[in-house]
Amino acid sequence: MPIYELQIGAMDVVSLLRAYPNLVVCRLDAIHHHEPRLHELDVLAIQPTVLPNLKVLELSLSSQVPFSGRSIPLLSILRQFVTHSLQTLILGGERNWDSASFRQFIEDSGSSLQSLVLEQTTLTDQRFEDCLLVNPSLKKVLRNPPTAPALQHVNPVLSRDTISRLAEWDPESKRFALCPELEDLTFPFLCLSQDDDAPFARMIEARLTLGSQEDSGARPAFKTLQLFDYDRSSSLPLPVAELKLLWTLRERYALDIVFVDLRDDKIKFEDVLDWDVLLDRSDGSRSPGR
Repeated sequence: MPIYELQIGAMDVVSLLRAYPNLVVCRLDAIHHHEPRLHELDVLAIQPTVLPNLKVLELSLSSQVPFSGRSIPLLSILRQFVTHSLQTLILGGERNWDSASFRQFIEDSGSSLQSLVLEQTTLTDQRFEDCLLVNPSLKKVLRNPPTAPALQHVNPVLSRDTISRLAEWDPESKRFALCPELEDLTFPFLCLSQDDDAPFARMIEARLTLGSQEDSGARPAFKTLQLFDYDRSSSLPLPVAELKLLWTLRERYALDIVFVDLRDDKIKFEDVLDWDVLLDRSDGSRSPGR
């Protein structure tokens, strides 16, 4: 049941889902983020409704409505339901992230979430880590914060601490601390650092190497990296060290790396930059496409 470009209130969403408890897929876009009346807050306190068959849920707030300090957040809507079969959760525009509510929703539902998409959603690195920690079954993660692309070099999408946590390996359990089943990761292009030690690419390298060496040569779970909002016209310095290492990982592990530009067009890795200039050819390696 997709509903797009129709502004509905938070209480409308709750009423709608309660009226159709057997939904399998529900996509609600442009939810009106309004200031609730007191009786609406009382309604949100009643016993959660079970949606036993729901596998895909998208809740996105309208970008046309100003945010209010007392507005009902998306996580308050989620807390009204128990979704045992939920596999994909897409949340858009949430700026009042409540980690406790999210954790409670996941624990009450007991579902094995496979895909988590956070679009234009504000949350600290610690809260983002908490999201991943309570969902160890995740295979696909997309994070797109509301920070303007031009400012992401000042306020990075991922801190070094979070990048390190994503690479953290537990030798006893032989699993990654966060998202041990992760296969697909999507972040803005500007999550790549301009530092020479290439922290993001090193994290991807850990995912590929540590994720395979303990399994008798089995292929690592991690398969796809997508970097969006790539801007050819940007005047920012290129993250050269990150790109060099990602190129090496791509060839060594058959890692699928996709760039997506500002128009949402996909670009092949080898078509993004002038690789003859970017890469050191002194080792005799060939240029892409040659």
